[in-house]
Amino acid sequence: MHMRTIGVTLEGRTSIHPTATGDPMMDTAKTALYAMDLTDADWVTSSYSNRWDKTCVEVADLGGGAVAVRDSQNRELPPLRFTAEEWAAFQLGVRDGEFG
Repeated sequence: MHMRTIGVTLEGRTSIHPTATGDPMMDTAKTALYAMDLTDADWVTSSYSNRWDKTCVEVADLGGGAVAVRDSQNRELPPLRFTAEEWAAFQLGVRDGEFG
C-alpha cells in the first residue's frame, strides 16, 4: 500500500483517544483501532521531516486503509488513530490546502 506522508507535528498532546461521532459503525471502528496493540507496528518517518530540529511524524499502516500517527520526538504519547475514511478526508484536505 502506498501511503502519502505528511509534515505536521503533534507536540503538546497529552491525552488522545476517540470521540463519539454519533455513528455506531464509526464508533465501533474507532474503538477497534484504539484497542490495537501497536508494539510491533512498522512506523515510517515522514519524508517531510526536518532533520535539523528533528520535528516530524511517523505513520503506521493498521490495515484496511486505517493508520496511526505519532510524534517522533514524543513517542511516549499515545498515537492518533484514523479510520480509512478519516485518513482519506485528511489527505484530501492537505491536497486542497485546508490546513494552511
